[in-house]
Amino acid sequence: SIGGRVTLAAVSDSRAIRDSVPMIAEACGSAATPQVRNVASVAGNLLQETRCWYWRMERFDCVRKGGEGCPAREGEHRFHALFPEGPCLMVHPSNLAPALLLLDATIEVAGGDRESIPMADLQPDPTKDWRSTSVLAPGEVLTGIRFDPAPNSGFVALKQKQSFDWPMVSGYAVLDLDGDVIRSARTCAGAVAPRPRLLPAVDAALAGVSITDDAAIRKACDAATEGAAPLPGTTYKKTLLPVAIRRAVMAAANPGGDA
Repeated sequence: SIGGRVTLAAVSDSRAIRDSVPMIAEACGSAATPQVRNVASVAGNLLQETRCWYWRMERFDCVRKGGEGCPAREGEHRFHALFPEGPCLMVHPSNLAPALLLLDATIEVAGGDRESIPMADLQPDPTKDWRSTSVLAPGEVLTGIRFDPAPNSGFVALKQKQSFDWPMVSGYAVLDLDGDVIRSARTCAGAVAPRPRLLPAVDAALAGVSITDDAAIRKACDAATEGAAPLPGTTYKKTLLPVAIRRAVMAAANPGGDA
């Protein structure tokens, strides 16, 4: 488990986390800059607001702010959704959220009538609530996260700038291996939808595949784009996403090595 106030740097530097869930350590270590990671918390990363420039600029009265329409649809949207859900075309900004979703993590909360929330329920359905970052009620505080070990887990972020930047797309994978054969897989994509996007078609295609069979892994990861509905400016994400997922799968198969 990890406390909500623990910094991203502390998680990234933790040998215990790197050994038991390398995907979590890598995701925390990929966020922002060293200076930011030294003060940014796990809870803050999970609950941060969208970085959509239209939402952040006062003169745009977008649907997420209670207005009408999404200016990104006809405007500059190269960092927006590949899989739109609802009227807002934002992508979820958290590096941690997709990893915790794959782990079936439990979110510990205080200040309300409940003590925990399944990670799968933390983000609202963007087709029904496109204005909230989480389902936390006023006064509720995220105090910690519980999850099981996943030593064969991997994370890869593809960025314009590999030092400080948000991902254009990111890939996450958790594998159950029998020698070199993938017994089962769970994969997820980040930075492509208003909430972390699970990839069941990829999971099904990876089952029974050897981690040494590069062609089969590539073919399986191509299924990551099933259901994509890119905008003109986000079409490039269809090319990048299978690459990120494949690299995450290889990182999960070889934790601590090169993806």
